[in-house]
Amino acid sequence: MRADGSIERANAEALSVLGMHLDEATNRYVADWSPQTIWEDGSPCTAEEYPVTRALVTGEPQGPDTIGIRRPDGELSWAVFNAVPVRDPDSGEITGAVATFLDITERKRAEATERELQSRLIIADRMASIGTLAAAVAHEINNPLTYVLTSLQLLEVDLVRGIHADDVRGRLRDVEDGLARIRNVARDLNAFSHDDEADTAVDVHAIIESSLRIAGGELKYRARIERDYGAVPPVHGNRSRLGQVFLNLLVNAGHAIGAGKVHENAVTVRTRLTDDGQVEVSISDTGCGVDPQIAERLFDAFVTTKPIGHGTGLGLFICRRIVDGLGGRIAIDSTPGLGTTVRVQLPPSDEKLSLAVGSDPAIYLDTEPTPSLRVLVIDDEPGILDMFERALSHHQVTLATSGRQALHELEEREFDLVFCDLIMSDITGMEVFETASERWPEVVDRFVFITGGAFTPRAQRFVEAQGSALLHKPFGEPDVQHVVAKRAARLMPAR
Repeated sequence: MRADGSIERANAEALSVLGMHLDEATNRYVADWSPQTIWEDGSPCTAEEYPVTRALVTGEPQGPDTIGIRRPDGELSWAVFNAVPVRDPDSGEITGAVATFLDITERKRAEATERELQSRLIIADRMASIGTLAAAVAHEINNPLTYVLTSLQLLEVDLVRGIHADDVRGRLRDVEDGLARIRNVARDLNAFSHDDEADTAVDVHAIIESSLRIAGGELKYRARIERDYGAVPPVHGNRSRLGQVFLNLLVNAGHAIGAGKVHENAVTVRTRLTDDGQVEVSISDTGCGVDPQIAERLFDAFVTTKPIGHGTGLGLFICRRIVDGLGGRIAIDSTPGLGTTVRVQLPPSDEKLSLAVGSDPAIYLDTEPTPSLRVLVIDDEPGILDMFERALSHHQVTLATSGRQALHELEEREFDLVFCDLIMSDITGMEVFETASERWPEVVDRFVFITGGAFTPRAQRFVEAQGSALLHKPFGEPDVQHVVAKRAARLMPAR
């Protein structure tokens, strides 16, 4: 490399990385590659940041730096770059530099393939867990569904007979309680299914409780559930993968205990902060236990103590991969005949927890009445629109059954608040939002998105990027009133 940054000569290996012939590379400038080069995190790598450029400017050796180069044929090459300056032996002046490339393209491809395989393996294990628990989950849904249906049928009879209002209210409370239980199961399963969530600050207690609800049908006939929760900070992770870890450990604990002796057995979940600042979650059972030498091998792939056909031998292996990937540790301690304890230690997060709207409607019941707002509701489900219209009866509500109709309404009038379903049959809520952002930027921060949980990766990234409020279906009238109250508090002083 000459002092002006032009290429003097290159060997065959370097030309292979660049994807060029010698006559194409000679006399070209390093800066010519700037639009085609990236760092490992995907951000642009400028010509000024190249090791060879820094060596020419500073006169010091530079590197190693891993840089990706988009070749003329469109392929992405990866190389580890080092550079040293070349000086005139008499004057000491920098006359050029030598850059060396270590081609690691194949290694990068292998790593990407391994990550893809690992991700697929994690998802497959998660689906296997759901398959194992399918009957128990159905049981947890069918129980409340039975008394919801029965209560509604009896309520119809009561109304015909003119039964006292207190009895009617009692029936309605039973219906509400049953539907809340069904909603919680649906939400837990939905959170468990998302593998595309970004790692962020999460509440381990909330994830444990979610996992306990999913595994509840499997555990309730085997052991008591005992909780010993300490004061612990949020941890760095994501709900679905940590939920997978805790669910695996809870199911294993249940399977170590025979059914029918609940009063004699317990599954205990403890949380605490360790001396070195890690958040520890331990799950203990009073089951059969295993030999310590076998216990340590349970984290290896395809090692299981369960009978053939009752386990894949991948559960604990995947738990370790997930926990290791989050910078944590997992260990097992077991004694034959006495039980097993598995400890998971996770690093605390520096981020703040974010609470999605609709996660706990009970906290919204005392919401004060709000002044009348102009509200646009966009959803292609008539029942949802009808619910909004009833819940917001003292507001000025406009209903749109499609994204196209919503854009027309936004063109015609101004709204204080826009409830918008993410996934619709004509154009999506994301497309409505993007169009609104271009045409009416003042309405952007008034959107609250609605989702039934059918997230695509694009939808998930979209919501995270916008940072907008989100209502998870099923939600109720208190959730809606809470959102409206928050919006009113922001808007009223400006009016």
